[in-house]
Amino acid sequence: MIRLRRFVVCGLLFGGLVPSAQAFVLLERDDQPVNTVEEAVETAARWSYEPGSVTEGVRGLDEGLEVAIATNFCERLVPQFRDPYPPDCDQVKTALKVALNQWAEEHPVLKFVDVSGTITPALPPPNHPEPWQGFGAELDFFVLNGQEYPAVSEVGGYTSYWSVNKPPRLTNGQKAEGGSTINSADIILNAETCFFFNAQQPIPECNHFQSLVLHEVGHALGLGHPDELPERNLDTDRSPATEIAINCEQPAQGLQASPALEPNAAMNGYAGRPAPLLKLTEDDRGGLRFLYPPCTPARKRIPLWLLAVSLLAGILLIVGSLLFLLLQRPQKVKPR
Repeated sequence: MIRLRRFVVCGLLFGGLVPSAQAFVLLERDDQPVNTVEEAVETAARWSYEPGSVTEGVRGLDEGLEVAIATNFCERLVPQFRDPYPPDCDQVKTALKVALNQWAEEHPVLKFVDVSGTITPALPPPNHPEPWQGFGAELDFFVLNGQEYPAVSEVGGYTSYWSVNKPPRLTNGQKAEGGSTINSADIILNAETCFFFNAQQPIPECNHFQSLVLHEVGHALGLGHPDELPERNLDTDRSPATEIAINCEQPAQGLQASPALEPNAAMNGYAGRPAPLLKLTEDDRGGLRFLYPPCTPARKRIPLWLLAVSLLAGILLIVGSLLFLLLQRPQKVKPR
């Protein structure tokens, strides 16, 4: 029987100073904490590389992660901006999409597809017997207050997702040996906190909107806070600011615990502090490459016998064509 687990992560995104963190951290199960780097790698949760759409009853990222934004998202969020000239709804949604695309940029498989007009975002109903089956789109965005969603009361944003204890298919075409498959994720922004939009004019004690979304999407993909779990930071070397080299065919190869620090990682717990973070660092990209190896997915190999038959058929076709042409050549007739 497949056991099912809920994964919940919050983004504590208010102003403040934090230690830096070089290397990436994977989310752990909320009902089964991991104690070692090896356990973190083996039990990692990912979206599975499956073809199809939510409308077809399929949840996976082969055709893109489907994103739905609540209809009242702007109505509830825009009044919380403290900029002298607050953004309008179009600007807010554009910034949200820019944050999404930061994760998808330069990745051959990962992409996000807006299905807001097709699929209504939805949270699992309270006390639903099977919340892991997924509700709404694959990634839903909401703006709720603490009474509506208590977990968001003390934070700027909160990400919750459900997964099943089923090894996912990796983006390199291989089946993972362990871990779990994410089915649904919800990103909730706090309707009672303040935000600012203009990265050039930070507002203390408020969350930078785009940085916050960038951070929370990382959680929805399976990454955790490196500054909170430095003993589980993963890297392939101990050199700060270098690219984390992920072997596409064997993503876990060479990973080791790394105590080195990177202050600007988007996945740090205070990523929404007044100094906005608009881009991913090598640490963030390394975590993404581990979870979703960026090589062309392996295709089914053609059996050797079929290759041999195809080659023989090709040779016979060529020989037959040559013989046909020779037989069709006009014969010279000797004059009498």
